[in-house]
Amino acid sequence: MTALRSGDGLRLLIDDQREEAAEWRRLRSTAPGDARKALFARYREFTRRTALKEFGRIVGMGLESSDCVHEAYEALLASIERFDPDRGIAFTIYARPRIRGAIRNALAKATEARASFNARKRAERDRLTSLKRKNKTGSEEEQMEALREVVVGMALGFILEDNADEEANNVASEAPSAFDGAAWKQMANALSEKLANLPDPEHSVMDYHYKQGLRFAEIASLLGLSRGRISQIHSKALARMRKSIAKFR
Repeated sequence: MTALRSGDGLRLLIDDQREEAAEWRRLRSTAPGDARKALFARYREFTRRTALKEFGRIVGMGLESSDCVHEAYEALLASIERFDPDRGIAFTIYARPRIRGAIRNALAKATEARASFNARKRAERDRLTSLKRKNKTGSEEEQMEALREVVVGMALGFILEDNADEEANNVASEAPSAFDGAAWKQMANALSEKLANLPDPEHSVMDYHYKQGLRFAEIASLLGLSRGRISQIHSKALARMRKSIAKFR
């Protein structure tokens, strides 16, 4: 038996392949929820790059780059569930054709009307649907409360989404903008801190939706919950975070 060289023991503890193998074992046994999230995080960037490369081949044919990325995320989740690590092939080799296939299937089904919708509009529809369900038959005061939550949801989306700073800089105006002031940054920091301190699963839902751009259906699949339950969790988290915005009126 060959003696371990200095540092070999440490490498055994942090070896990436061993860590991934452990995640696949947990997915099939003791902690499938945690393992699913860990594997999604591990392959999220690979999936995004694959989707954008595929988009480069079909640009102008009816799908937005964000559509391709979301289709790819759904394919990634499906691939995680179906992959058998005992077959001895790398997960990327297994998943890549399935990601490409999902994008091409979406392109085949796309219509001109569907192609006009981008990821943000779909996200806003998810948010509005969530709040409509909550107060569909409520009193006038409950309806007004629902309207306030809609406004807060739009504000949260604009402030928390990854491209918020870039979009704020594109606001065309010679007058001083709220985006340029300390109040804007203070609000953004407060909301980000509030989001970070939300209890799970509220934090996971808000982070996946606003920061990572996942749809409610994708979050539901990732967390092993129904889409309706994700809507409920989103609405509850939104109500918590609304208090943060009230301080800046």
